[in-house]
Amino acid sequence: MFRFLKLGFVPLRSSFRRVPFKLADYPVWKRPSFVASFSQFNAGPKTTSELLAEGNKYLREGRFNEAISRYDQAIQLDPNEASYYHNKGTALENLGKNEEALLCYNKAIQIDPNNADFYHNKSIVLDTLGKQEEALLCCDKAIQINPNYGLYHSNKGDLLRNQGKYEEALSCYDHAIELSPNNGDFYSNKGNILYNMGKYEEAILCYDKSIQISPNNAVPYSCKGVALGTLGEHEEAILCYSKAIQIQPDNADYHSNKGCSLESLGELEEAILCYDKAIQIDPSNAGSYCNKGDALDKLGQHEEALLCYDHAIQLDSNFGNSHSNKSIVLPRTEEHQEALLYSSKGISINSISGNYYYKKSFTLNNLGKHEEALLCCDKAIQINPGFADYYAQKAISLHYLGKNEESVVCFDKAIQINPNEGDLYNNKGFALFNLGKYKEAILCYDRAIQINPNEEHYHSLKARALEKL
Repeated sequence: MFRFLKLGFVPLRSSFRRVPFKLADYPVWKRPSFVASFSQFNAGPKTTSELLAEGNKYLREGRFNEAISRYDQAIQLDPNEASYYHNKGTALENLGKNEEALLCYNKAIQIDPNNADFYHNKSIVLDTLGKQEEALLCCDKAIQINPNYGLYHSNKGDLLRNQGKYEEALSCYDHAIELSPNNGDFYSNKGNILYNMGKYEEAILCYDKSIQISPNNAVPYSCKGVALGTLGEHEEAILCYSKAIQIQPDNADYHSNKGCSLESLGELEEAILCYDKAIQIDPSNAGSYCNKGDALDKLGQHEEALLCYDHAIQLDSNFGNSHSNKSIVLPRTEEHQEALLYSSKGISINSISGNYYYKKSFTLNNLGKHEEALLCCDKAIQINPGFADYYAQKAISLHYLGKNEESVVCFDKAIQINPNEGDLYNNKGFALFNLGKYKEAILCYDRAIQINPNEEHYHSLKARALEKL
């Protein structure tokens, strides 16, 4: 009788993704910088300066192999100039050759241990290589050398965020904003951490500030859309995604996230069109296949949904959502034990995602392991106490355990977070019905019907409650 709620978003993917190098501006996530001021160089032979100028030109243009060739020639002529190694490292990193880039940054630091940029960019490549603690030490060293550069503090916030240290990350973003109050990206990053902390209204204020500063930047519109969608404001979320798409129509994540809000409004066919567009733009994006699988599942096309999840896993075996969402659909084909394996796989990939514990609770409830499901819900809430669906799923687990009074309390908490979700009122009404509180149950069904008057399930449950009066 309970309607199980599923999270559909690929949370803030576009805002934290590394983007191609540009000299003149900085992204919301981190991008390597390179030393471009010739006055910083010890002028060597003219040919060295020419090689350096050509290398920097190619670096700006994204011609990374040609840039590396020029830096190598410059290094041959003057092997003691740190900037040549540093800029070569930047080019290598943009080619995905992170181990080689790290060697270059180490060499640059060995020659010039007092250049903050060298430590900062080393921290970026260390993070890419999964060496978060070393990355954090390098970021701290950059800040020690130059404590008044906002980007260093913002990127330290990114590192702390990835470790689940949200309060510390928030402090870093606040410091970055204090140093650079006109940098819209720093407000977007602060908004992202507030979103992770479940403070969605505060996050939206940050995104609005970012939009005010940089109205032609698509990222804060998309992030605002995610926050609005989490609050159940899907119509407004769609407007935000549409604006982001207008600015940057070739971004697959914006189309995919727009699909998520359309899916939440029951516009499944339109949602699938958005996912297909995202896949057309970026056929290697596992998240778009994963989201398309969710929509197909809602259309009752479970086998097709499983194919989408399998394709997503094939594209990126470490994308936990694919494993976790597949675990939701498998029980519909009576594969409960296999579902448990996939839900556990999602957690093993990312143990600080509340979403994966939340989804594992579905499988455990299907297997009748309600106490274990309840523990998973508690873990999800501990990680992110701001998601209404986590409390709703906990309420469902409590219902299965016969604890309907506690179930009602959890539904109340979920409704407090998201008062515009009809399923929450419907499910609370069902719990109240089981307690014999028929009048209160009817009030809940009325609210659910007010939100979604076309949902026949709400009307039938209200009718059943009315018969008890």
